[in-house]
Order: sequence, then C-alpha cells, then structure tokens
Amino acid sequence: FLMIFSFVLGSFISAAVVGGSSFRINRSYGLVLLLESFALALSYLFEKTTLNFRESSISLQLGAYLMSLAFGLQNGMCTTFSGAVIRTTHVTGTLTDIGLIVGQAIFYPRTRKHIWKLKVLLPIYSGFCLGGLTGYFVYQLLLIKAIFLPCTIVGILGIAQLFYSKIILVYNAKHINNKKDWTKININELSATKPQIESYMNNNCDIDEHINLQDISIRDEKVNTTTVL
Repeated sequence: FLMIFSFVLGSFISAAVVGGSSFRINRSYGLVLLLESFALALSYLFEKTTLNFRESSISLQLGAYLMSLAFGLQNGMCTTFSGAVIRTTHVTGTLTDIGLIVGQAIFYPRTRKHIWKLKVLLPIYSGFCLGGLTGYFVYQLLLIKAIFLPCTIVGILGIAQLFYSKIILVYNAKHINNKKDWTKININELSATKPQIESYMNNNCDIDEHINLQDISIRDEKVNTTTVL
C-alpha cells in the first residue's frame, strides 16, 4: 500500500509544483526533476545503509518508497503537459495505445489520421527498452551505485531547464520587449512583431488573453507614424 501511496504522492507533488496542464517552458519542470534526483539520491543512502548495517526492515523499505516517489514525480510531470500521452515509468499504457492505433487504422480507415502518434509512442517504447538494458549492464558494473546514473542525468536536466527558463528566456523576453510592456502599448504602433509578442505572452503571462493577436497586421513595409504636435 505504501508503495502505491508513494507513487501517488509523487504525482500529487508534481501537479502542485508544475501548476498547469498546458506546456510552457517557464513552468517548474526543472524543480520536479531536481526533486526526483534528490529522491533517488536519498534512496541510495537508505539502500547503502541496509547493506552496511543489515537493517533491512526499515531502511530498505524507505529506499523503495523514495524510488516509487521519484517515479510518481516523473510520470506526473510528463502526463501533465502531454495530456496523458507520454508515460515514461511504465509501458503498458504506451503499448495499449500503439495496439489501438494500429488496429483502428487497419479496420477503420477514417481513424488513420491518428497514425502520427506512432512517431511519439514508438520512440518512447524504444527508449524505455534501451534504458532497461542500459540499467542492467550498468548495475552489473556498479551494483547499487548504478542509481547515480539516472540521478545525475535527471539532476543535470533539471538544472538546465531552470537555467534556461528563468534566465535565458527572461533575458530574451526583455531584449525583445525593449523594456516595454506589450500588453499596454498601442497595437497600431506594432509592425511585423507578432511572433515576438506571441513568444513573450506565452512565456511570461499567466492570463489567457491580454490582447487580440489576430488584430495585429503584419506588414512588409515600415509603418508610417504621424506625430501629433
């Protein structure tokens, strides 16, 4: 029961940290990855304690619970922004989706428009198998220390995501924005800036709509402005 509870708790924490179902690069995915890396590192410590002091009753179970928590964190994060399409900690759902898509495409041609999903699902399944094989061989070499491989990779990815979203994107947004607030300036003053506005709004605004981007006219020539004296 506690193993299942730990997995659910990880998903719960992931939802609380990410805070939304739509993918935005400025959401706290990196923080979830760092929490996962920390949980894996703690699980190693408990497992190591079990090997050193033969305390198999408590520390071994705590290590297993922490690993289950890490799985819940990762699976919850991926499910949050993918609409339950991407599940990275188990393959039963992925294989079910693959079978459904292939079966429907064969017997119901109208559903073949969903074939494109195989481009996502098949690499996910292949990656899961490759990761399993890699884990097996690494464990043969490092034993319990093999857990440091995913722990390190996930930690680096978490730091990279936080760095990218919190520093680089903020800097670029300010640079593009030229120290102006796109939500307050006169739309008539804009020319050929719709992509920059969309990027700024998507990455830095939490409300759904400040301005109607459809009303922005993309012009090839420079906008002629009239100064009222």
